[in-house]
Amino acid sequence: MTLSRRDVLISATAATISGLTLAQAQSINPSSTLPDKTSFGRMATTYLNSASQHPISLSTSKAVETYLSKRQMAPGAPSG
Repeated sequence: MTLSRRDVLISATAATISGLTLAQAQSINPSSTLPDKTSFGRMATTYLNSASQHPISLSTSKAVETYLSKRQMAPGAPSG
């Protein structure tokens, strides 16, 4: 059996989509308008070179903070 690039991409996409929880899948809104300014905090600069660095969304920032507090075993860290 030979694998094509298309087969690999389809399998990778299916694996990624199947990893979403139901709540995450329902929160995806393909008809949302761009730019999505509500998901990002106020920025003092304009990013013109997204190849070097991307702005981090508020939800991503919160997830990283939660992860780091769990790793540090902080007393106020959320469980789970």
